[in-house]
Amino acid sequence: MEPLLVETAVCATNRSIILTASRRGVFGVAAAGWVRQSALYYPTMRIIEGLDGLQALVGTELGASEWLTITQTMIDRFADVTLDDQWIHVDGARAATESPYGTTIAHGFLTLSRVPCFRRQIAQIRGVSRAINYGVNKVRFPNAVTSGARVRGVQTLLTAIRVDANAMRLTSKFVVEIDTESKPACVAETVSLVFA
Repeated sequence: MEPLLVETAVCATNRSIILTASRRGVFGVAAAGWVRQSALYYPTMRIIEGLDGLQALVGTELGASEWLTITQTMIDRFADVTLDDQWIHVDGARAATESPYGTTIAHGFLTLSRVPCFRRQIAQIRGVSRAINYGVNKVRFPNAVTSGARVRGVQTLLTAIRVDANAMRLTSKFVVEIDTESKPACVAETVSLVFA
């Protein structure tokens, strides 16, 4: 299902709010003194209330993202950007005859790079000014993602540790599943920092 684009415009003078929503359109606010904010809301997105709300969810599976098709165009662009143009990723003719998968496959790091996108679809943390990637403790790629396969991320919050009054370090387990396959494409333990 398509995400819902929600836009709010907040008046700096009297803090009143205009809320608009659409599945397709982008709304603008032209009046002076108004600040426009946009966010995509997915049908299954979990809303978390601030840092305290995160703390209460430790040990919980937060949810799953939407399915995403990994196209050959994505794979080729990733190869161009990373300069990793090994034939198993970009040469369809050779992969059809020599690869054990019968087709090209996505780079493992392309699969891993989808995690931030999946995270944004799974949950929104209210009352947080920013979130940044801090690192990855462990990553494994148990299964290849063939060109044209659909993948999604499933996030479990493992730890939420306050580093100060306005910041928290989160450790999450992400499992990148492949549609119709029992073995996942990627299992990663990611670390991020969120700031109130």
